[in-house]
Amino acid sequence: MKNIMAIVACLSFVFSFASIASSATLTLIVNDTAEQGDVRVAVFSNQTDFENGNSFLAVNSPATLGVTKLEIEDLPVGKYGIALFQDLNENMRLDRNLFDVPTEPYGFSRNPIISFSAPQFEDFEFEFNGMPLVLTITLNRG
Repeated sequence: MKNIMAIVACLSFVFSFASIASSATLTLIVNDTAEQGDVRVAVFSNQTDFENGNSFLAVNSPATLGVTKLEIEDLPVGKYGIALFQDLNENMRLDRNLFDVPTEPYGFSRNPIISFSAPQFEDFEFEFNGMPLVLTITLNRG
């Protein structure tokens, strides 16, 4: 009977550890944020969805001065790209000027160099393997 109880206890420990390990978190560290508005994050899974604005997942958090940290829990294994912006006036959209240039800070995973248009998905794509991952994104200003 003691052996059975010991086995049950061991299995309970192993299964509880497995459930913790499978709930990996993607942590985003967003640099250069102002203490104003929200940081709005969209997670995309391919170029077409990015072009059409069809995010796989969206999260937001109040911005803090200097660095804003966001966490995405239980993200499935796969390839993703993150586009985000700081919604300074909290109107829930990326504001742009007459030339369609963003007037609010924005950024992408892998921090691609931004020229005259949004990057291609492959420029900000990353692999999420189910293990905890931290990505640092530095905001661009228009």
